[in-house]
Amino acid sequence: FAPVPLMLIFYRMVMAKKGYRFAFQSALAAFALGMVFMCLAYVQWFPDVTVRLILGATGGVVSSYGIGAFFSAPTAMPTQIAADEMKRTGKSHPSMFFAVQGIVNSIVAAIGPGLIWPNLRNVSIGGNDLAGTHMMTYFVIVFAILAIIAAGKLPEGYAQWWGYEDAKLFSFAKETLTELAAKDQPFNMTMLKADTHFPDGYVCAHCEQEYDNQY
Repeated sequence: FAPVPLMLIFYRMVMAKKGYRFAFQSALAAFALGMVFMCLAYVQWFPDVTVRLILGATGGVVSSYGIGAFFSAPTAMPTQIAADEMKRTGKSHPSMFFAVQGIVNSIVAAIGPGLIWPNLRNVSIGGNDLAGTHMMTYFVIVFAILAIIAAGKLPEGYAQWWGYEDAKLFSFAKETLTELAAKDQPFNMTMLKADTHFPDGYVCAHCEQEYDNQY
């Protein structure tokens, strides 16, 4: 955690020059790479203590860039969305954006520490009681890579409403529904559309302006 303050400054510089999507993707990539170094620093692969210290230290420094971004994003995004809304409409609902971020954080916490970790930590493979613990690191690497790919679905520099508008949500949903339907298995899909979640919400270019009152 020691390099995190410096990495936060570097992250802000990258974001200012390349945009939020690229900056956060680079943070995810750095964190995944740092975890790879941590995985390599395994006593059965590299018995030499010096080599493992170098691998661990390198992984710590590299992943600290990602950690800095992870500290910044949960507060920066709701704040920026509220500021953009105020500039565009003269109204702002920061508490709602932070509440949504809180829900997302709770879901992530429930899945990671609450579901995956308790079921992995006691896994033993071939007499190795730490196999499950090591697998958690591999899960983090895989999910970070998947998040990088998912972020690439949005155009570079794209920023709209809470994150992306309902029109894009429906487009993504069609892709997902098509994939699910092709598997010939029962499925359930739930979406939350939020453009007009409250009276003075976001009206996209596809909506018709039929009435004087938006609500």
